[in-house]
Amino acid sequence: MRKKTITVEDWRKALEDALRRAPDEGMSSNELATALGISRQRVYARLHTLYDAGLLTCGFRPAMSLTGRSFPVPVYSLKGKSNAKKQR
Repeated sequence: MRKKTITVEDWRKALEDALRRAPDEGMSSNELATALGISRQRVYARLHTLYDAGLLTCGFRPAMSLTGRSFPVPVYSLKGKSNAKKQR
């Protein structure tokens, strides 16, 4: 059985749909990969496509490491949605 070929445009639309359904703070690359069933590397490639088109914003939210230290996690959302605290 052959796998169905999915075009870059199909992935882009799926990514946009996932980001539209995302919480206001956005979604991390891991969350997007899980939601779309693709690798983080593919997510990053699609995020660059949206960013280059001017449709994407990046913010940060805090997360805790296993040692209890806080660190910023990049989160992505479509422009026009409110998102996590932006860092310059």
